Amino acid sequence: MIKTYNDITVELIRKTENPIELITLLMNITMKKNFKKISHSEMTNQIKFLLNANHTSLFEHINYTFVITGASRNFLTQITRHRHASYTSGSQHYQTYNEYNLVVDESLVNNKEVEENFKNTIKLYSKLIDNNVPKWEARQILPGGMENNLIITINARSLINLFNLRLCHRNVEEMQIVTTKMYEHCINHFPELFKLVGPDCYMEAKCKKCHQGKMSCGVKWEYPFK
Repeated sequence: MIKTYNDITVELIRKTENPIELITLLMNITMKKNFKKISHSEMTNQIKFLLNANHTSLFEHINYTFVITGASRNFLTQITRHRHASYTSGSQHYQTYNEYNLVVDESLVNNKEVEENFKNTIKLYSKLIDNNVPKWEARQILPGGMENNLIITINARSLINLFNLRLCHRNVEEMQIVTTKMYEHCINHFPELFKLVGPDCYMEAKCKKCHQGKMSCGVKWEYPFK
């Protein structure tokens, strides 16, 4: 079966509770001996200051665990460039992948050549395994667009970097769609921080200016939620 990037699901299954309270405590411990006295006053402005001043190490204490279902192996290759995170992926070494789908752009969903090629690939893959070729060798013929299931645990500081780079229009559509779904979860959980985060052309901390030079897409990124 062939699916689209919009069929990919992102679920937030773990998150640090009360991030404002934690950030307040972290700020107080750096500035006060009696750090247990916690105040929430003006914390939105303080979080903005931390981000704009690049004092972002405090955000490493806030963690998220996402389950991403149905993104491609190509997505896995790209997202793991973000090294300050933990990843657990579906294994083509141990699993048989002939029941997984292909995930592609909408323009290719009804393409007969694509469908036929994928069917033939899965047929050959299954035949190799039936002929006692190990799964970890048979997988070599599988396309990069094969579905995959992935769990990511990542802290808020690393997410700031991830969203800054991957929400940008210069990324492939699959990356933009998946990271936007991750971003929405983070907005709902910790809007005081993540509403300030986006590509360079959106972020005040980056002077709302693209820094890609000749590689700039030329299209200003806009906040996608009301």
